Amino acid sequence: MKKNVFILLILISVLLFGCSREKFSQEQEEPVIKDKVETEQNLNYKEEETQAIENVYEAEKVSLIIDFGQEEIKKLEVKFKDGMTVFDLLQKGAEEQALILETKSYSLGVFIETIGDKKNGSDNKYWTYYVNDRFAQVAADKFELKAGDKVEWKFGEASF
Repeated sequence: MKKNVFILLILISVLLFGCSREKFSQEQEEPVIKDKVETEQNLNYKEEETQAIENVYEAEKVSLIIDFGQEEIKKLEVKFKDGMTVFDLLQKGAEEQALILETKSYSLGVFIETIGDKKNGSDNKYWTYYVNDRFAQVAADKFELKAGDKVEWKFGEASF
């Protein structure tokens, strides 16, 4: 009888130890899963924060595209400054790209004669500019830019 009671006690303790061991293992796994979810949430937050910072940075720049025609295009981005005009941006771009820039001043403003090796009137083509894909109707030194604007100079047949 003592032998049966002893075996029964051993079986009970094995079962209890096994169950408590399994419960202990589950308790250890839950925080790991929770930590994983929190880590993924933190990564998502950091990605969103990084994107927001990049968007602010993008908004503090202006883009310049100079299309010489026949697939020759120069592109650059410049840090935006309050009061910056299309002409200021073009001057900065010409300087950075080592391009010739010839202009004439009139009472209405600055008129662009030459950018690089493309001069107005060559093959009935002229320089025109667009801001955010809209044809501009004032002289380049009269058009004030806003952060995030895109300016595109195109050398081609005038399409007013």
